[in-house]
Amino acid sequence: MNPYLRKVSFSNGTELICSPTHMVYTEEGWASILNLQNTLNKNSRNKVKALSEDETFIEILDIVSVTYPSDTFVYLMEIENNHDLFAHGILCHNYQLKMY
Repeated sequence: MNPYLRKVSFSNGTELICSPTHMVYTEEGWASILNLQNTLNKNSRNKVKALSEDETFIEILDIVSVTYPSDTFVYLMEIENNHDLFAHGILCHNYQLKMY
């Protein structure tokens, strides 16, 4: 099982499953899912919104850890010379630096 993933639930019913280090574009700029999860956990009154493909900001209602079988197939989307893309209508950034 892979406990590393997060499920992000939005006010419009959209759900996004990604790693905690993936970035989404918010009203404050780029932020990792883990940082957004910590913000929401510290104060449930915090309103965090992510940019959607129709150029509006959609509220993130919840971010929870999820477990999927280790044989779950995961796609890594990449656009040459551009690491920004819309996933389920939410602006995401998939370029990550490995730190050793």
